[in-house]
Amino acid sequence: MFENIPKVKVGIVAVSRDCFPESLSVNRRKALVDAYKAKYDPEDIYECPVCIVESEIHMVQALEDIKKEGCNALVVYLGNFGPEISETLLAKHFDGPKMFVAAAEETGNNLVSGRGDAYCGMLNASYNLKLRNLKAYIPEYPVGTAEEVAEETATEETDETVEEANADTAEDAVTTEETVEEAAEAEEAAQTDAEEQTEAEGEKEE
Repeated sequence: MFENIPKVKVGIVAVSRDCFPESLSVNRRKALVDAYKAKYDPEDIYECPVCIVESEIHMVQALEDIKKEGCNALVVYLGNFGPEISETLLAKHFDGPKMFVAAAEETGNNLVSGRGDAYCGMLNASYNLKLRNLKAYIPEYPVGTAEEVAEETATEETDETVEEANADTAEDAVTTEETVEEAAEAEEAAQTDAEEQTEAEGEKEE
């Protein structure tokens, strides 16, 4: 039977600030992927082994890796605060729908080596996405446990993201077309005014 439904393969890329333990993001990424595979099709998700730690070099390595693995959707996962420059550059250069999510603190009893401040990182990420004029999906509740983020990452959620991205693209196309039409009308009106003014000056001289 013919199915006109795209097969989505999500690449999970964890990011880390250099002032936080990289292992915090890596371990939370593993927990997220395990939670996803326990509930959804393991073939729909890919765990990128490259953790971006405030480095454009890491960003390029992660981008090349998820492309090589055939990922057509991206989840940028803030296991801790995260590097807003590198992570948004990854979103910029990835050709496909992308989502930003972050890890909640597992416990209040380990806030020395186990504190990630990913919620604050999400604020920085959203601000930098806007500065770069990038479109990325941020869920209503973007910070959660591994199980909660896995649910957001599920294929059906990604399909909705694709539809939203397509809708945004169509809306942008309509807006651009309207802008072109308005510019053409304004130019035509200006040309008419100039011709009328020339005629009026000619009549005065006569």
